[in-house]
Amino acid sequence: MMKQAYMAAAVAAALATFGAQAQDYQMEGGLTYAHVDADGSTDSIYGADFTFHLKQVSTNGRPLAEAAFLGRSSNLGISYATADKADVDALNGSGEFFFGDFYGAADVTQASIGSEDSTDFAVRAGFLPMDGLLLTVGYEDLDLADLTAISLGAKYVVLLNDGMALNLEADIKQYDDQDDTIEYTLLADFYLNSALSFGVRFNDSDADGSESTVGVGAKYFFTPVISGEIEYANQDKTDTIGARVAMRF
Repeated sequence: MMKQAYMAAAVAAALATFGAQAQDYQMEGGLTYAHVDADGSTDSIYGADFTFHLKQVSTNGRPLAEAAFLGRSSNLGISYATADKADVDALNGSGEFFFGDFYGAADVTQASIGSEDSTDFAVRAGFLPMDGLLLTVGYEDLDLADLTAISLGAKYVVLLNDGMALNLEADIKQYDDQDDTIEYTLLADFYLNSALSFGVRFNDSDADGSESTVGVGAKYFFTPVISGEIEYANQDKTDTIGARVAMRF
C-alpha cells in the first residue's frame, strides 16, 4: 500500500509540474479517427493533417495547444479525411498569416460526395487589439450547397495564475439562403497547466427545425511534442466521438 501511495503521489506531482516543461517546434502531424452514430446507422471517419510553421514556435510560458496562436505564428496546413461507408472524401489546404497586429487566413476544400465534386473556399481578415485577442471577419463560398456566408469571429486566450489559462471563441455566420439563416458557435477550453485542458462546445442556428449541437473535449500532451485529444458531440439522435494523436517536430 505504501508503494502504491508513493507511486500515485509521484504521478500527481509529475502532472502538476508538467507545465514547467517546454520545447519549441516548427511542424506538427496528426491522425484522426471519428465514430458517428446517426440514429443507429454508424460510420467511421479517418483523417490525417500536417501543419508547417514559417518560423519555430516558442512554447515557453504558454499552453502548448495555444503556443502558435499566442506567438502569432504564420503557417501552412493540409488535411485529408475519408468516410468508411459514406462515399465522401475531402482534401483541405489552408494558411494563416500574421502581419504585426493584422491577420489573414484562407482555406480551400476539394470534396468528392458520391458522384458530385465540390470546391469550397473561405477567407478571413482580422486584427489583434491586444496580445491573446483576435477579431475577424470572414467570407465563405459553399459550392455544392450553392451558398455563401459572411461571419464575425473572436478568439481570446488569457493566461491565469499558476500556469492555468482560458481560451474563449465565438463565431456568428449569416448565409445567403432564402431565410438568411444565422448560425453561431461558442467554445471554451480551460487549461489546468500547459499540458492538460478540458473544453465545452455549442453550435446552433435559427433555421426551422435546427437542432443544437453540444460537445465536450479534452487534450493532453504526454510529452512536450506528443499529444492526444478526444471529443464528443451530440445533435438530436446523432452522436459523434473522435480522437486525434499528434507529434511535433
